[in-house]
Amino acid sequence: MMVLEQPLRSVVNAFVPPRPLLAASSPVWAATLPCLMESHVPLNCVAERVSTLCISEGMNTAGSVPHVLVAATIAVPILAIAKFMYSSYIIPEAAKQLESETKELAPKLWREMKDELEDGEILEQRPDLMEQLFTKIQPYLLKEIAEQMQEESEAEEPEPPQT
Repeated sequence: MMVLEQPLRSVVNAFVPPRPLLAASSPVWAATLPCLMESHVPLNCVAERVSTLCISEGMNTAGSVPHVLVAATIAVPILAIAKFMYSSYIIPEAAKQLESETKELAPKLWREMKDELEDGEILEQRPDLMEQLFTKIQPYLLKEIAEQMQEESEAEEPEPPQT
């Protein structure tokens, strides 16, 4: 029994500060410290607590499988809804915006793209043409943005005071 007490006492000493420090700073700790240092804890009690702390019965691989299945079951409809929203709302709105900006900024370019569309086909049905049109219209858009910024900065400049 004495052999087993020594390792337990060294473990307690590792986590509990030495007595002189406690006695100088806190008399309450000094009064309770001898109880901690001299306690005799049965080793079977310590072994049970350590195994409970280290390996929980609920922490195994088989217990996490249902959680993964639930997450996958939830993710599939969310992805389907996102794809539906993207294809039914975002792409048509982007095509309309691109078409209106192209007609306004570069009508000649819009006529070229319209010639590439087949009869009854609209721009949102041809993502390759949308990408090509956006690439061609981008310099016009950047030029328009620069002009708008220039106009705003000129409008914000205060007029010099008149004397």
